[in-house]
Amino acid sequence: MKHRIRKRRLLKWVGLLTCALLSLAIILTRWGNIAWTSGNHWGFFQWGAVAFGYHNRVDDFRWDIEWNISSGPLFLWFEYQPGTPTTASCFIIPLWLPLAMIGFPTILAWRRERPLPPDHCQKCGYDLTGNVSGVCPECGEDIER
Repeated sequence: MKHRIRKRRLLKWVGLLTCALLSLAIILTRWGNIAWTSGNHWGFFQWGAVAFGYHNRVDDFRWDIEWNISSGPLFLWFEYQPGTPTTASCFIIPLWLPLAMIGFPTILAWRRERPLPPDHCQKCGYDLTGNVSGVCPECGEDIER
């Protein structure tokens, strides 16, 4: 039981940290981009999205970081741009999508771990207001008064 609680606590904090980093990336990529190239693969974070691509020329590995005063539009959905023999193929993933996919379960995990009020059964959460028997009628747990 303790192992499960420890694992759940770790997942809650990892989810929260991941959501914070994704939110920061969405905000920062409105005004700048981070790009990388390695061989004939490339990628970038820009305009609230991450893009991966493949092109026909071979480049050395490098990082490029640029900050622009003007911002472009946010990417709101997936986009695939097939390449031709002279252009690159590109797959774009908006960052709000992994934020939602990680954020929703993280919110549920944080809500689930809220402590129960003292007049509720600590095992099943049943409201024990007015119970004088000393036993939870829902799960049979002995109630400490």
